[in-house]
Amino acid sequence: MPRRSGTIESNLFLYTAKSGASVYVPLPKNLLQAFASLQNIHDDYFFWSARGDPKSPVADWQSSSKRLFTFTGIQGHAHRFRNAFAISLLQEGASLENVSIPLGHSNTLITSLHYAP
Repeated sequence: MPRRSGTIESNLFLYTAKSGASVYVPLPKNLLQAFASLQNIHDDYFFWSARGDPKSPVADWQSSSKRLFTFTGIQGHAHRFRNAFAISLLQEGASLENVSIPLGHSNTLITSLHYAP
């Protein structure tokens, strides 16, 4: 669950890799400003009240995105955003290693198989 305290400068903490290294993703300024303007549901989380199961906001997001896709006629599911993220990084010249890290792939072979073509 993304934490407010995990946002350092313009980077959001995602997870700790098996190596022990912290993995961050850079956020554009307009997104940081939008996050800052969100009503505080909880002092430490952007999208969760910290009450109940942490899987609940994920299920809510999946349900909402499914309704949005149906309403707009977009084919697919929320995983499209992950794919678009990876492909856009590669098209901008990012290395497979730098793309594989935020995706959580254990090695670049997985990234290469799914996104390099």
